[in-house]
Amino acid sequence: MKIVFRVLALIACLFLLADMSAAQWVSCLNTMPNGGVSSLGYDGTNLYAGRVQKIHVSANQGLTWTERDIGVNSNIWTIKNSGTNIFIGTYGGGVMLSTNSGATWSAANSGIPTPAQVQSIVILGTSIFATVTDMSTGRALGVYRSTNNGASWATVNTGLTNLTAVSLAVSGTDLYAGCISGLVFLSTNNGTNWTPAGTGLTVQTIGGFTVCGNGLFAAAVNGGVFRTTDKGASWSQVTSGLTDWNFYGLMGCGTNLFAGTKKGVFLSTNSGASWDLANTGLTDKTAGPFVVTATHIFAATETGVWKRPLSDFVAATLVQKDVPYEFKLEQNYPNPFNPTTSFEFQVPSSGFVSLKVFNVLGIEVATLVNQECRPGFHTLRWNASGLPSGIYLCWLKAGTFTQTQKVVLAK
Repeated sequence: MKIVFRVLALIACLFLLADMSAAQWVSCLNTMPNGGVSSLGYDGTNLYAGRVQKIHVSANQGLTWTERDIGVNSNIWTIKNSGTNIFIGTYGGGVMLSTNSGATWSAANSGIPTPAQVQSIVILGTSIFATVTDMSTGRALGVYRSTNNGASWATVNTGLTNLTAVSLAVSGTDLYAGCISGLVFLSTNNGTNWTPAGTGLTVQTIGGFTVCGNGLFAAAVNGGVFRTTDKGASWSQVTSGLTDWNFYGLMGCGTNLFAGTKKGVFLSTNSGASWDLANTGLTDKTAGPFVVTATHIFAATETGVWKRPLSDFVAATLVQKDVPYEFKLEQNYPNPFNPTTSFEFQVPSSGFVSLKVFNVLGIEVATLVNQECRPGFHTLRWNASGLPSGIYLCWLKAGTFTQTQKVVLAK
């Protein structure tokens, strides 16, 4: 009898350990001197983790890393890629560029005063935008734009009445700039002109943006998270359950929203209406910024990089492969389904893609994709467990292309 109880206890422990290991954060880069990891990036193949003077590169989802010297003794604020070009914004070194997956780096500061702090970089089509501060004078210089892969830069500040921009965001073809004063500006013509975009923001600094579902979200220092669904015409605070407003990162992924704070990772699955801690396994609570790959979400901390399977959070998981020659939305499989099914859509060129699900009354019930997508065949896994049985319409829009597929949820 004792042997039976021991066997049962052992089996119970094994199931418990399996469950714990399957749904928690694990460290994948923990040898971080000089203040840990300050930035993360992903180019579709390689992960990048930036810190002071060094950048770590992983080609296998964080299993192993190679350390590279960026050539300047500066902290790395942001990492963005445009095709095979990897751009980093630094504290003192301005913009640095790598064309060989981070193996070597060179300055890309023509037109930018040096030494310069570049806190945010975004890519919009063939243009690259950066926020710049002249460190020799301490003067904020607003937004710079490059249309030749960083070979030269010029200011694009017309209408930007506050030059203390510290964060940038792209939503479709719209460009947003967040400033220290709490002001947000919008450009709808590639940075040529800016207009104020914000009522309801009563905070000091807009530290970061992200797109999630049909909303744009802003992390406001000492103010929480704010959401707009009308291109910044109005903002509302969405902080229920978000008990720490010291933000290190804000990221939308599918229909989920992640905020990195001093208390760790907060997760919202309802467009910021409510938040819960998602810290299981995370021993270093200074989490953020984030980056997401096809299979995992990664968080930077003061001690390194942590990762967690995307399937722990995301009802719709996106995977990319190869390059097609036309736009197309394939029929989901299986169909009928209960409660999960897979879609595949193909995109021949980079652009903003929207994939939404409607009921037969034309009411939107889910936004599965609402983001820039690279060329490729994209496979999407959708969990519809929260919806009733019935016929639904899945609608793909990419540029001027649209296509609809009928799907059947049978519970």
